[in-house]
Amino acid sequence: MNTVYLVLGLGVVLIIIYLIVKYTFGSPKEADNSLVVVKNTISLSSSRQVATGEQVKNFWTDPAGSTILFFINPTINDRTSISGNEYATAIDIGSKCKLNILTSSDAGRGDEYVPAELKINIKGVTASEVIELYNIDLQRWTAVAIVKQGARFKIYLNGKLTAAYTCINGMPDSDTTQPLILGDSRGRLGGTIANMIVYSVPLSTSDINSLIKQQSDMDGRPYSLGHAASSFSEIFTSLPDILGCPGGLCTQPMKPYPYEMWTTPYA
Repeated sequence: MNTVYLVLGLGVVLIIIYLIVKYTFGSPKEADNSLVVVKNTISLSSSRQVATGEQVKNFWTDPAGSTILFFINPTINDRTSISGNEYATAIDIGSKCKLNILTSSDAGRGDEYVPAELKINIKGVTASEVIELYNIDLQRWTAVAIVKQGARFKIYLNGKLTAAYTCINGMPDSDTTQPLILGDSRGRLGGTIANMIVYSVPLSTSDINSLIKQQSDMDGRPYSLGHAASSFSEIFTSLPDILGCPGGLCTQPMKPYPYEMWTTPYA
């Protein structure tokens, strides 16, 4: 009987070690396929390089497919001085693919959301092609995933497919010497970008939703990637039922007691 308990105990310890390593460091395959370019937050009010042209080449430009996933919480700094349809660039991927946010005085439809666009340069063609996005929230976090596969683009907002587009005039252009830059050099945008990761594979809808769930709370606010978002309580809820679920069902999140405060490192 003692031998049985010893074997069970060793099995539980091995499972716990495996889950700690998995949730903290990820698998080698995941590490090879992804590049973390923003671990916490970066301001949108000025431009800043976060990846080199070589990194953009290795993780974004492959025709087989790629994905860029991030959280954005934008504001418009000053609409009164802007007239007409003027866009500010929030993300510039190798100077050939840009996420632009409309900053004109009537752009925001109030103070809740703002139109945006993904502007794509095409090889051998002067005119760019544009994917329109109508509802980027202002002063609120939105998880954005841009999936590129050949000439096909898919854009997800908070895990939901919002736009799907195939380039009409050819394949997307690329410049392997140009970096990945975040923010508007003219200071028209405010707010921040957090937790930006570039994947050298086209992620599926389920992959995207799983990553968003891991990286943010129930209100969509992102955790800092510099901190292991998975707690020991989450690890134990992943274990078989032989350990039991003290304090309630494993599938139900525990609530703090009165006057007890839980703190989590957010981005």
